[in-house]
Amino acid sequence: MDSPNHGVAVVIPCYNAEATLARTIDSVLAQPGPAAEIIVVDDGSSDGSVAAAQAFGDRVTVLTGQNGGACVARNRGMQATSAEFVLFLDADDEIAGDHLAAGATIAEAAGADIVFTAMIQRNATRILEVRDSLAEHLDCEYLFANWLLGIQVNPSAILWRRSFVERIGGWDERVKLQQDGDLVMRAFLNRARLAHNPRGYGIYYVQNNDSLSWSKSEAKERNYVETLARLVAMTEGTPFAAHRQSLEHALYRTARMAFLRGWPETGQAALDVLARMGPIRHRGTLRHRALASVLGLERKVRLWGA
Repeated sequence: MDSPNHGVAVVIPCYNAEATLARTIDSVLAQPGPAAEIIVVDDGSSDGSVAAAQAFGDRVTVLTGQNGGACVARNRGMQATSAEFVLFLDADDEIAGDHLAAGATIAEAAGADIVFTAMIQRNATRILEVRDSLAEHLDCEYLFANWLLGIQVNPSAILWRRSFVERIGGWDERVKLQQDGDLVMRAFLNRARLAHNPRGYGIYYVQNNDSLSWSKSEAKERNYVETLARLVAMTEGTPFAAHRQSLEHALYRTARMAFLRGWPETGQAALDVLARMGPIRHRGTLRHRALASVLGLERKVRLWGA
């Protein structure tokens, strides 16, 4: 084994991931170049996750504690390292290619706060998509406007400068849905310096093929509205106020689906944020837009569905 590379750390938040954790860790150990520091933060698992991590011996640092959520675990892991660069890798995802060493080299040369790689999206049996469009869009305002609309990658494909993550407040422990989206959008708002690593891959394992799948918890969806509202507030009086398409889209979709699920208060909360941003623009088919304009979104959804 090579001597540890204290310039790069991989933080793996883990909750009941016994079945996939070893695969995730193996993908980090297989990286070319000096070995990165690997920190597994177990978030109160009730299965054999801790034992699976400890089986790697001194190649992996294992932190344990009570369940506090993935953002709490990620922040704990980040606070436990002095590495200049950090990758936040979910316990069922992987990395491949020259992700870490090349990414750190590129970040140092470019003075970058974020280095993106390509993302391989797959399920248990096959590759679904290879996404590598970010090399063409290394602009904070463009990505802010389009991240939640699909021009994005998941955390496995993002290497961060640790001091920058700390400067923007780390992972927001209040956020329950779209946690990585919140962090990345705040990074764009803070004018992160962006770079691209053409030699690495983040491998994102999709649990179902609907990347826009909804939580069954109204509390989590209401939390998501609050997260979006904070991001909207951060744009006020800045050039980003003109580039809020993805926030508007997310708020409208949340309102529409909340009404469909019978959560009128959450739906109205999303519409209230939209209304503060300007006139509400209905989205969808011509028929939907016409009916929603005449009847209002809640009544339209209640009478005719989504």
